[in-house]
Amino acid sequence: MSDERSEFREKATKPHRRINPCFMTGKGCVYTEQIDREFEHRREKQSFSGFMILPFRPNISVFYDLCLKRFVSSYGTANGPVSIIKADQVRKTGYVICEKICKKIQESDFVIADISMPNANVFYELGLAYGIGQKIVTIYHYKETFGVEISKYLSEAGCKSYAYEDLKPLMMEHFPISNYIWQRSASFAAETMPTTLLIDNLNFPGGSFNSLGELHPQDDMVGDISLSFASNVAAAVGVAIDNISTEIIGGQLSIKIPDTYYPLINELRTAREVQKDANFNDILEKIEQSFCAIIRTGGKNCNPMMYFWLGYCHARGKNVIPITTIAREGEAIDDLAFDIRALWHMTFSLKDPSSLASEVEETLHQMILSDFTEWSRRRLWDEMLEKRGKVSIFTGALHNKDIGREMIGDWDLRAASELTSYFASHQYRATIESPIYQIEHVVGKKIVGRDVYIEKLEEMVSEKNCVIIASPDVNPLTELLLGKIYGVDKEYWFGADPQFDAANHAPNAVVAFKRKPVEEGATADNTRVNSTFYREYTDQGERERGFLAPFVKNKKIAGSFVSQTATPEPFTVHAHLVVVPNPYCSKSETQKFIVILNGVSGPATFALTHVLTGGVSREFVSYGQNFDPNSESEKILKQILEEFNSSQREKHGYHCILEVKVGPLTEGVDVKSRGRGIFDWRHILEWKLIRGVVFELTT
Repeated sequence: MSDERSEFREKATKPHRRINPCFMTGKGCVYTEQIDREFEHRREKQSFSGFMILPFRPNISVFYDLCLKRFVSSYGTANGPVSIIKADQVRKTGYVICEKICKKIQESDFVIADISMPNANVFYELGLAYGIGQKIVTIYHYKETFGVEISKYLSEAGCKSYAYEDLKPLMMEHFPISNYIWQRSASFAAETMPTTLLIDNLNFPGGSFNSLGELHPQDDMVGDISLSFASNVAAAVGVAIDNISTEIIGGQLSIKIPDTYYPLINELRTAREVQKDANFNDILEKIEQSFCAIIRTGGKNCNPMMYFWLGYCHARGKNVIPITTIAREGEAIDDLAFDIRALWHMTFSLKDPSSLASEVEETLHQMILSDFTEWSRRRLWDEMLEKRGKVSIFTGALHNKDIGREMIGDWDLRAASELTSYFASHQYRATIESPIYQIEHVVGKKIVGRDVYIEKLEEMVSEKNCVIIASPDVNPLTELLLGKIYGVDKEYWFGADPQFDAANHAPNAVVAFKRKPVEEGATADNTRVNSTFYREYTDQGERERGFLAPFVKNKKIAGSFVSQTATPEPFTVHAHLVVVPNPYCSKSETQKFIVILNGVSGPATFALTHVLTGGVSREFVSYGQNFDPNSESEKILKQILEEFNSSQREKHGYHCILEVKVGPLTEGVDVKSRGRGIFDWRHILEWKLIRGVVFELTT
């Protein structure tokens, strides 16, 4: 296999993200699982498949059939072929944009786009491909002025286009595809700012497309003033946000938006217009930072790059409103060849410009209610998992001596259920993995050795987004990952050396502990070390449990040690939350993340899930009227994002301690006699952040 073929295959295997949510329905793509299976099938066969984006014109089609298709197939080897297909060759019938375009762009290994002509369909599809980080090769006919100019424009973003000559055969030595691959770098989205962005036919290449200026009255409107499209949109946005803000502050909405976001919503009043001469990277940055982008489309005078940015926004799941300008209501819309008008699309009629205001207000109203009820929560999960991304949930299994088997704790099951419900409702793809047996059960019974046990645990979390439920004494993965991120050598993991004190040897280490009173006849100062990051003390001290943490006052924080068999009085416990890049992630192009719910008691662990979800299930909580879990969740996650965004995420993690108040279901009810020991009477009453810090990983 030649070096060029090898390099092309290596680049073609790099992953790209999916288009989620669907820009037509706002829900998860129904083809995601099917697309994943298609990739797995091709990797098994070592084959590669591309998708061709081109204007359906006779001469361009001839070039595709006689030159390009044959050239692409020359990249095949005895081990696996390389092929390419265009939309009119897709056999499946159905909705054109879904079956023949969007799905094919997502499930292909690479995309080739012919940008010779100013074709709206081509540039919309190119924007979709760029938005998901697809591997793109752009080509154009060397005589076409538009192709020459647009290729120069795209070169600002690192796009190197290939100029082909008529129907001359394409040769690998002249056109090594691997050297022309253009891919949006896989990185976190820029921090979203509270801005409404207006993109009104900028000075893109292709002179004749820059003629849209003032919207002059029609013949039957002579004598009226001339107003620009941008002026109409800016006024409509300002009035809309003013009306929406009044409803929010006045409590007129059925859905509560945390008051911390009122100032952000007010910032949306001003529609900031992109400068006419803005370059590619400047527009890209502004779109990524905006809350909503409004893009002018339609008409023969609309430059196709406007559709590129529309496609890009759709691929990235950004709030975007395409507005097509027409002379009067009922006029045929000169837009894309396929219908993408199902979500947020609207028209601007020169005959009735005032109708735009109500449409803009209704659309922004829906966007604001959808986004600002959980602004920080969605950003946190979207940035860690990506939209529609996969996440594995791990619990531990403790040995039950009475029945002789491994079991999962009831609060851990509740935590897994809460997270699964949240992920499903937000279209993330969660898997509850098999519970992890304790090292005593596996190594103690000589099933495998200690080194093999650790190696298998590392394999379980490798290259994945993971949520780890429970403290180190319950879930071995918590012990493993804390040891890794805090820089403790493997030889000390799982309490291998009882004399080793992680709190003193690792500067960032957080260690959970329980302190029990001396039982009658027992010897004081009897200390049992369960693991490196969990300790039990039996001495003359108070009955308590908590954490030894370097970033809290006196480096220790503790609360009551109350079991479900005790008298049901309110008490306080603490929980440790960790968010870090997955230290066992070396092969994946996109960074994976680990979230650890280190509650040294069941209720504390469960409370952490409500911090992360805002509270899906209310079965095990008794929040008072003065405690809104959604608002409190948003406040904490907003702080995490602000601190975490300011650091280099690949080198830093975030951990914090929360205080959790626990009590009975209902005041004045004898819970023990009523439940007869069948259920756990403890309910979460409220929780708050004590202290959180960013720390440097020492893996």
